[in-house]
Amino acid sequence: LDEFKQKRGALLDTLRGMTDAAAQTALLVPMVTILRHLPTLRADDAVLERVVHGKTLAPDHVPEGLIENAENVSPGDYLKVVDSQGRLRAVLQRATDGGPYNYCCVFN
Repeated sequence: LDEFKQKRGALLDTLRGMTDAAAQTALLVPMVTILRHLPTLRADDAVLERVVHGKTLAPDHVPEGLIENAENVSPGDYLKVVDSQGRLRAVLQRATDGGPYNYCCVFN
């Protein structure tokens, strides 16, 4: 995160004062990029349907292979959920007791 703050940071007042939309956009860093350190769950349609509607998402709802480096995800770890286009859709936390994932936030 320091890398973004130091190299690409901009004050909101600076962004508001800009009239060139392309220049504004160039200063913005997508959340999926900022959260690149988190393991990724690449949601299929069924998982995405549950996530965007805040339905319970248990480990058995997530088919094998959707979580990159799943063997490195421990109970209590956070995951970012991305859709088929690579857009950030949610941040989840793996339950410490093996139960359903905990929702931290969902983006629609």
